[in-house]
Amino acid sequence: MKIVSPTSAAIVPRVVAGGDDVVMNLLAFVRTHLAMDIAYVSEFGGEEIVFRAVIAPGFAESIAAGGTRPLKAGYCYHIVAGRLPELIPDTANEPLVQAILVTHNMPIGSYVSVPMRRTDGTIYGMFYSFGKAARPSLNSRDLEVVRAFASLAAGVIGFWLKLPNTPLSKTWTCC
Repeated sequence: MKIVSPTSAAIVPRVVAGGDDVVMNLLAFVRTHLAMDIAYVSEFGGEEIVFRAVIAPGFAESIAAGGTRPLKAGYCYHIVAGRLPELIPDTANEPLVQAILVTHNMPIGSYVSVPMRRTDGTIYGMFYSFGKAARPSLNSRDLEVVRAFASLAAGVIGFWLKLPNTPLSKTWTCC
């Protein structure tokens, strides 16, 4: 009897049309599962974040792969510093986020964001999803799902970064 191993496409269904990229599929799943508007992976680079993988239909002018923002201008800095939780179902109920301009400029009504760590424990960046509207149904189980997907994405990115000739500036965009 011949055993045929399944292809990766059979194991990881393509959530992004025509996409073979695991990171984009992870983002697409989380964005859809949580009914959010935008999902992305960012990389911390000094005093700014670089958007590495982005799914943001209808928001191309606001956020795109390869774009940058000052690290301290958004939520990521505060989440990593422990001043903000990784999940907020309604940003209107969180005084600190009300003082952050992006909350009103995008706008951001809810979010789930977790740090992605390299194998040495240092932070690579964030696995982030947010919605324009509040999502009162978001809960700790949703946060655990996002943590699991962020860990998978960090593993994939860590693997790529170990390969020779892998550009550190690899970016992906969808929608």
